[in-house]
Parts: sequence; structure tokens; C-alpha cells
Amino acid sequence: MDQMNQPQQTGQVPPGIPPQPKTPKPIGPIVGIVVIVIILIIGGFYLWGERLVKNGYPGNGQYQTENAAPDAQTAALEKQGTSDTASSIEADLKATDLDSLDSGFDSSAL
Repeated sequence: MDQMNQPQQTGQVPPGIPPQPKTPKPIGPIVGIVVIVIILIIGGFYLWGERLVKNGYPGNGQYQTENAAPDAQTAALEKQGTSDTASSIEADLKATDLDSLDSGFDSSAL
């Protein structure tokens, strides 16, 4: 008798209660937010690039004029031999002036 008084648990909705319709979740706001974030990121990169150009970023050709005229040290390095014998390497090493190696280094370029 106990089996007849207990409700059946089959997962079905009883006939007296109408099933609730599933409401689709809107994805429009999510897509809108993603588009706005992408536009903001692209705009930020654009403004950042403009600021770099305005402040004289080294990539804009500013240092190309310095490299156009090689100095005496660079010319001496280009005249080094291509031989791989120990005596020729020693001669090239003695001819190289290592004391002025950092003379062209500009700390403000960093």
C-alpha cells in the first residue's frame, strides 16, 4: 500500500502544471562588450604609437644618419682579415682599440 501512496519520481511534469518555456539567453550584450573592448585596445595601441613617434622613437629613422658615415674605428674593423689562423687573429686583436668600445653608447637612447 505504501507504494500506491508515494508519488512516482520519473522526472516528468504532472499533467496539471504546464511546462515552463526555456528562454534563450541573449548573447547580444556579450558580443557588444567584446567589440567595445577590442576597439578600446586598438585605440590604445594607436595612441601609444603616436606618442612614440612624437617623442622620437629610434625606429623612425633618427639614428640612420649616424650609421651612414662610419668612423675610423668602424673602418678599421672592416679591414680585419678573414683568415682563421692564430697569428692573423692575434694581429686583428692587437689592431682593435677596445678602450673606446663604449664611446658611441648614449645612455639617453635607452
